[in-house]
Amino acid sequence: LMVDLQVTCQKLQDRGERILMEMLDVERDEATSLLAAGDGSVKRALVMGALGVDPTEADRRIEVADGRIGGLIPESK
Repeated sequence: LMVDLQVTCQKLQDRGERILMEMLDVERDEATSLLAAGDGSVKRALVMGALGVDPTEADRRIEVADGRIGGLIPESK
């Protein structure tokens, strides 16, 4: 799935929420909250949700991983 997605409209909001729901096995309200806390970045929200970290720590971990988050988050269920 393409996770380097910035939510800029309702269509992308829905797509981002569905990605988070699938990859993190969460309900839509949690996906919506993660996207809001991650300032609309699906990648940041995924790391936050998977690792239970705040946006600053998620960004740090993404940077350390050179933007490749596959090794940071467990495989989807």
